[in-house]
Amino acid sequence: MKVTKIVDLELRVNYLNKLTKNRTQMYLPYKIKDKYISNKGHYYISQYNGSYRLEQIVNTMGGCSDVSYRGSKKEIYNWLNAYIKGIEAVLYK
Repeated sequence: MKVTKIVDLELRVNYLNKLTKNRTQMYLPYKIKDKYISNKGHYYISQYNGSYRLEQIVNTMGGCSDVSYRGSKKEIYNWLNAYIKGIEAVLYK
């Protein structure tokens, strides 16, 4: 499959968030002291200089942890599919 759009990655990440019972939105629908509150556990795709990476929010202030390496859309799409298959194998044992 040719991965040409970021939407392909975002659809897989939304499925990953649902599979792991995390919220699909990055932030809560309200602010505290004019600051957004991040959803702890939420997975998302970061972009930098034409490369992509899967990251996960680790606290309510927006701190994140790298889950995958940086790569092209196709590399991250394939990596994401393998990651999801691993989680499904454990959950649906």
